[in-house]
Amino acid sequence: AIVIGVSFVVGSFVISDSLRSTFNSLATNIEGTTDLTVRTSQDFGDNALRPPIDQSNVDLVKKLDGVQAVEGTLNVFSGITPIKANGDPVKRNGPPIIGINTVTSPELNQLIPVDGRTPSGEGEFALDVDAAKDFEFVVGDTYTVLLPAGSKQVKLVGTFAFSSAANDTTGAVLVAFDTPAAQKFFSLEGRFSEIAISVAKGADLAEVQARIAEKLPAGAEV
Repeated sequence: AIVIGVSFVVGSFVISDSLRSTFNSLATNIEGTTDLTVRTSQDFGDNALRPPIDQSNVDLVKKLDGVQAVEGTLNVFSGITPIKANGDPVKRNGPPIIGINTVTSPELNQLIPVDGRTPSGEGEFALDVDAAKDFEFVVGDTYTVLLPAGSKQVKLVGTFAFSSAANDTTGAVLVAFDTPAAQKFFSLEGRFSEIAISVAKGADLAEVQARIAEKLPAGAEV
């Protein structure tokens, strides 16, 4: 990834294939370097409505041979609204506002830092660079964000671009928190939307997938 903002503390974000189901034009970039995804089983329906998966599965997968990196990811498509400095809510005509979490594995990085730094703790958040520009959010200022767990006063500490410097969000607004804060604010304590996996170099993808599938509990798939 191209580093644009030198003051940005290195961090990364993962957005899983539930976003891909909403914006097909993002399909190529959504996967990033994600080789496999663990999630709850679902016979049919919108991926954005798929039930979350228990975070204990992250440690389960990490222990298996052929796995390079594992991150629990959060993608929440409703109940998240940043409030502008003038008191008006952020609105898009069509594309959603999506809440995500930050991750630390460089193998699974999908965001490029632009300004500021990665959010840390419950008092901080980051926005995709286009949303910050379009709605006049200023890094360093504090804003209200409406969340599934209630409204929060949080400081905007950074902006980022998704997938490339062009910020390929197809108009969606991305609102990012660190993982513990995201789980709490999204009312998903102890759970993730999905689990992203990077397979080790030289490992056979099908063999790793079968190894993971064998260990997963009932109701989960890879």
